[in-house]
Amino acid sequence: MKNLFKKTMITMCSAVMLMGIGAVSANAATTTVGDFTVDRSKSGYSSPYVVSISAYNGKGGEITLPTTAEINGTEYQITSVGNAFEGNESITGVTIPDGYTEIGLSAFKDCTGLQSVEIPGSVDMISSSAFSGCTMLNTVNFDNDTAASLTINLGAFANCTALTSIELPARLSSTRYNFLYGCDALTSITMKDGAQKFAAVDNVLYNVSSDEAVMVVYPGGKTETEYTIPTEVNGKAVTSTAMHLFRNNPVLKKVTVPASITSLGGYTFNGMKAIEEIVLEHETAPSIGSEICTEMNPGSKVIVKNEEVAKAFESTSAYTKYYTPENTTITVAGQTPEVKTVSASLSVSAEPEIKDGKAVYGIYLDNAENVNTVLLKVSFDAAQVSEGTVTVANDKFTSRTSNWTEENGKLILKAYVGITGNVSGFSSSEKTKLAEIAVPLKADAEGNITAQITDAKAAGVVGEDESAMNGTVTIGTSSASVFVPSYDVNSDGTVDIIDITEAQRYYQAASSDETWAKAKAMDVNGDNKVDIQDYIDIFNHLSDF
Repeated sequence: MKNLFKKTMITMCSAVMLMGIGAVSANAATTTVGDFTVDRSKSGYSSPYVVSISAYNGKGGEITLPTTAEINGTEYQITSVGNAFEGNESITGVTIPDGYTEIGLSAFKDCTGLQSVEIPGSVDMISSSAFSGCTMLNTVNFDNDTAASLTINLGAFANCTALTSIELPARLSSTRYNFLYGCDALTSITMKDGAQKFAAVDNVLYNVSSDEAVMVVYPGGKTETEYTIPTEVNGKAVTSTAMHLFRNNPVLKKVTVPASITSLGGYTFNGMKAIEEIVLEHETAPSIGSEICTEMNPGSKVIVKNEEVAKAFESTSAYTKYYTPENTTITVAGQTPEVKTVSASLSVSAEPEIKDGKAVYGIYLDNAENVNTVLLKVSFDAAQVSEGTVTVANDKFTSRTSNWTEENGKLILKAYVGITGNVSGFSSSEKTKLAEIAVPLKADAEGNITAQITDAKAAGVVGEDESAMNGTVTIGTSSASVFVPSYDVNSDGTVDIIDITEAQRYYQAASSDETWAKAKAMDVNGDNKVDIQDYIDIFNHLSDF
């Protein structure tokens, strides 16, 4: 009986759920109003209808959104702009009528032709990225307030690079983020009269809704290269920065953060393009958000007062990072900066066989520390080889050049391999291939074809000032050979039985013997001795048998 009761209840509950889902689905509807597609939907069975613009099919230019839509014989107020215009390049101006309450996620994102927008006083939500990437947007008008509040979310107007000024409505009540980052021309931020929760001071926006102030937006078009966050504004202590506050700022070189700031939001200094120094005046580490100093200008520094503050930037999670070590260093003020060293060990190795008529040599960094540049001078016998090619074999090194000259019977290669850009040098404790040299053999080349490194130098970043001065080290010389055999040991132009007979005269001769000057020609496999293997190699290359 109990099992039967449970099954009955489960069946009834499932039926009720399906009825609810069916009711919600049945309440969804779509219609067309002029050039616009309008959707009616519900988020739940007992929720009110949401009627929104979901698509636009017009030719662009100046447009005004419709106010109402008739669906199944009933006229509804349109209240929302959905993701209807993202990527549209044809609209140049938008008027949103009174009665709309929401501009949705990415609604006008990347509308690169959009120049102006009229936002009614009824709107109480502008969602993330609503107008981000509208690179020609220069006019944003907020009509007189009819709604009681307005929330503007992350990046709502991000990267609107033509926007020079904005006047925000008095009803602005909430934002946790800089919604204007990447607006590189923006110099003026003001608030309309009557604002209670936000204030614009010196064109910087603050949230003043509590006893303490939060710095929310710093305009990207301000020309000052140095800035100190104020300790108070409008009589309130400034204690926090909103997320993304200085993100992608193109001008600031130095920002000083006073000790009154107890919390720095995530991404506060992320992507600052010109920044050289972030100075924290704290004896005790503030709370810092994820990605606070990531992807900043290469060579930048965060200067702190003590090791405790420095340790706050050490991540304890694989999913959280506070700065990008390749770009930025955390430095304790007054400490002698750690001086980097440059060192390298280099060698050359020959491929055992000739490839397409060329002798091939690999240049290896046996170990390296902070190496940005390598110079090589390599010598060959000009009677054996011709000018060849140099190929970079390590993807960390991004540039190279070479020059070939002939001096006193030697073919001399001068080569440069380097890392471009203001980046840290290459370091490795393992042997890694740096470059490859291939030289064509001349027609009569035989015996050992040797590449001799006669000079090599390396340089790299050696100090905190990113200077390469005095960062040069001289690397020891090295050589390698590939053996090119000649089976015509008596040099009569033919490989025949006489060559085998001549080689037999020097059976078991070795490089240490007095007869080696003559016997060396019989060592066709280059192992520094004459033995049965040399006879076999000559036999296998006979031209008349």
